[in-house]
Amino acid sequence: MINFILKHKIFKKNPPVLFDLGAGGDAKTDWNDFYKLSHIYKLDANDNIEKNYNENKQTIINEIIFNKHTKLNFNLTKSIFCSSLLSPNYKELQNWTFKSKFDLKKKIKIKTKTFSQIVSEKRIKNIDWIKFDLQGIDLKIFKSIPPSIQKKILIVEFEPGLYNFYKNEDKLSEILQYMEKDYSIEDFVFSSSLKGNYKFFKTFNFLQKKSFNLINKKSKFYTNISFIKKNNLINKKDLRSILLILAILVLKKRYIEALELISKNKRIDPILNDIEKKIFFKIKFGIILYFVSRPYYLIKRILKLIK
Repeated sequence: MINFILKHKIFKKNPPVLFDLGAGGDAKTDWNDFYKLSHIYKLDANDNIEKNYNENKQTIINEIIFNKHTKLNFNLTKSIFCSSLLSPNYKELQNWTFKSKFDLKKKIKIKTKTFSQIVSEKRIKNIDWIKFDLQGIDLKIFKSIPPSIQKKILIVEFEPGLYNFYKNEDKLSEILQYMEKDYSIEDFVFSSSLKGNYKFFKTFNFLQKKSFNLINKKSKFYTNISFIKKNNLINKKDLRSILLILAILVLKKRYIEALELISKNKRIDPILNDIEKKIFFKIKFGIILYFVSRPYYLIKRILKLIK
């Protein structure tokens, strides 16, 4: 269905624009349905950005981005994925077994670029989906996006830490407060790791450490949080935005919200009726699953009564 939506003629001259800030490491799997029909921008300080899918519409940007054009120290850490413009906060990190990943190898004086500079250089007119993984400065950069582009963004992803692993990093509470006006939370996924004094943890041998990874309860230490534009803020005359938000809602399996948006904009384009039909077909399939699954739940309930 997503492929069907994105093949609409309105996207031929103006394809979806996806922007991955901090793109080093694994590729975003939830973009798979969008890759072939979108223009992807990937920005990272390192040159280890994975290329995939439609490489003709993929732009790699090797730059350091900040909310102002200046010279700053870039902190290179033992793990390149922990390197940041912000200094590691070792007072907090000593309470975690992964502290060594943040060990400072060296500082490099670099020139930063602003988002406005990147947009101007690449002649970017709009961004539809943006993902941040900038080690403590996600919100700072989002706020620095030119208003004319920021207001068009339909879905935003941040990766804030739950503790101050960097000095002066953006806090989750600040992100929630800033985003609540125009966006709803789409998803909230936590990542966990072993919490415990780093020096004490080092006193255990290799096998004991591996055992702790299996038997010790892990603590949540950062989150992937995504926000989606509120339906009532989608311009009713903007078919492109309506179709894109529908594609995103379908991808995220938010069918009720998709149907609600369609019901308010049916007359704009015939494709909306086709999307509605496809969603109702999925609903019919769900009804079949409901009846097929009933015996399983009935048996489960009977077995509980027997016990």
